[in-house]
Amino acid sequence: MLYEMVIVIIGAGPSGLSVALELARRGFTNIRVIEKTTYPTTKGKALAIHPHTLELFEPSGLTKELLPLARKINHLQLCKNKQKRELVITGIHHRYDYLAALEQEEIEKILISLLKINTVKIERGKELTDIKPRTKQIVVKTKDGEHEQINYDLLIGADGVYSTTRQLMNIAFEGSDDETIWTQAEVQVKNPEKISQAYLYMDKMPFMAAIPAGKDVFRIVTPSHNVLERFSSTYKTYTNFEVEKVLWDSEFTVGYRAAETMYKDSVVLIGDAANVHSPIGGRGMNKGMEDAYSLAESLANDIPLENWARERERQGRKIVRTIKFISLFVQNKGILGNVSASVAFNLIPFVRKFVVKGIVE
Repeated sequence: MLYEMVIVIIGAGPSGLSVALELARRGFTNIRVIEKTTYPTTKGKALAIHPHTLELFEPSGLTKELLPLARKINHLQLCKNKQKRELVITGIHHRYDYLAALEQEEIEKILISLLKINTVKIERGKELTDIKPRTKQIVVKTKDGEHEQINYDLLIGADGVYSTTRQLMNIAFEGSDDETIWTQAEVQVKNPEKISQAYLYMDKMPFMAAIPAGKDVFRIVTPSHNVLERFSSTYKTYTNFEVEKVLWDSEFTVGYRAAETMYKDSVVLIGDAANVHSPIGGRGMNKGMEDAYSLAESLANDIPLENWARERERQGRKIVRTIKFISLFVQNKGILGNVSASVAFNLIPFVRKFVVKGIVE
């Protein structure tokens, strides 16, 4: 029977937890979630939840649980030359007319609580070390150093950019890496103006974004060094709030890659294991959760996974191309960068159509 198939999920991030929840909701009972870390996500991960994602996860109860905790963002302030132009994000969805901002750790907590209701447990401290496609078995190493063999009918790799699942299945991760150092930080502020607003600072290239991440917290992101230094010398020109303290900061690099295939020999890849790009637009987590939803729906409706993979691969590559183009625009320096920034600042309707429609929908 279809619903009796053994499904093993590698990875307990938003993609892995989402597909487990959607499968359980649809009546699949033999679900195992394997996660090598012994603790949930903490800081510095995804933040934005898109309207389409909110709509997809209504039936599972996830949307209802996370919305009271999330900040609703419906305006983006473009800041340049001591002026502000407002880019309105409303009108992108018939019901959820905003982006919802909530830390990934909070999203995962809600997903885990919903999985408990569906009697799905997270098996932490178990690391995938081998896949045997012919016999449909995997080997995992436990935190005690022992090895356990697990049988599966379907293996789902939701184990991130450096996916062990993808590597063990010898699936190429096609594309390129960007040597640019990105920095991000979270700052606690006093007297925030409108917590429903995000800010895009365009005085200097590359751009710098400030996104509401809590009641009095902003996430600052830019593809350059010294994000805190830049923010401290910029935000007072355009806002009335003041930075109270820095909660954390970090640096990272990005790549623009897509898996050669998302389905091979009863093994599926979803989320960052299948596609990766810069954090612009907050598309990564949402695309992974969309993969999860559509995969569960396809399985429940007995749609061939080859068909599912073909459509998700097409969508994933399109997203990677779009985000790469926008990222290169944001990173431009010198004369070209200044001209681009001026065009974006003065042509708000075009920016809205291209950026909002291109990323969010």
